Amino acid sequence: MRQVPVLTLMRRLASWSRPVMSGSALAFALWCGGTISTAQAQMLIPLEWPSDVVELGTQDELDRAPVVTGIALQPDGPLVAVVGDDHFVRLIERQSGRRVAKLEGHHDWIRNVAFTPDGRWLITAGNDRRILKWNPATLGEPEELAVMDFAIAALSIDPTGRFVAVGGFSDSIHVINLAEEATVLEIDARCGDIRAVAFSPDGARLAAGGRDGTLRIWDVLTGELTFEEKIHRRRIRDLEFLKPDGEVVTCAEDLTIRMTSLEHPEQSISIDSSPAKVMTIEQLQGGLLASAGSDNQIRIWNLFKSEEVGQLYGHEGSITALAFDGAKLYSAGYDTHLRIWRVNANFASTDSDGPRVSREPSLGLGVDK
Repeated sequence: MRQVPVLTLMRRLASWSRPVMSGSALAFALWCGGTISTAQAQMLIPLEWPSDVVELGTQDELDRAPVVTGIALQPDGPLVAVVGDDHFVRLIERQSGRRVAKLEGHHDWIRNVAFTPDGRWLITAGNDRRILKWNPATLGEPEELAVMDFAIAALSIDPTGRFVAVGGFSDSIHVINLAEEATVLEIDARCGDIRAVAFSPDGARLAAGGRDGTLRIWDVLTGELTFEEKIHRRRIRDLEFLKPDGEVVTCAEDLTIRMTSLEHPEQSISIDSSPAKVMTIEQLQGGLLASAGSDNQIRIWNLFKSEEVGQLYGHEGSITALAFDGAKLYSAGYDTHLRIWRVNANFASTDSDGPRVSREPSLGLGVDK
């Protein structure tokens, strides 16, 4: 069978009566290795996701709101942790937006935050090269797990809660045992600027990406490199395994989101995210993915169809962090606010010609006082 070039296929489709792809044509384009852009979306989801705003600063000039670089949700718990450039860890009650604590321990920009799967511990790291372990129940002084010889830009906790992997401005990725507070595995990252690391859902693999645009995956038990492919032209900013873990989704500064199939590479797809440099992604439900970055908005994608299905407006600066708890989507970034979007699960198809937009957010759910 002769493969039609993707560009030729697109032009033929554009000449048909409908200005967008049918599902079968879209699948054929993907099979040919094409890149799907937002203009090709057909079945769009009307987003009715109102949001509330949590102000992270106070009236005190000395307590300025931070540029946010990380948020984490406490599993089976009430808290959301927010970190950024002001060196503090803020714990906020999800339901009310009330600030529970403002924790001090880091000496520089905090770039990473994550709860252990049981919600008992909070792990943070950043430019001061320190990995700190906090107890959100007692709100006491943190334990210092380790001090790296590089600024830490990426962090992930394995599904068992036993190990944390960190990477950053170094040629090495360290896997640290949380109980023993010691490095148990040091991996050659093959890239001196790692911006994203993630354990697979079963904890057996560790993926990383950074400046060179290459996705690499290692066997955690042996440290063996099992996958290596340059999938982006510029720096990878975030990545995560899909569940089940046969695919990895990445976003990068080359204005693309890519879903890489580890078992069937020919089924990998690339989505045009322009004009945004996507800085963060978050898997939702039903094959949906949220992305956000330099265009100040959140985009929702249907990965099964490789379509943009909606947009969420409200932020006034680049968005650097997303988190999802099954009912609400949390976002934060340069505008120093945490937004909590109430996800409407009653999705419906529509033949609208453009992505649907959320309603304007309400203000002041939890003013940090």
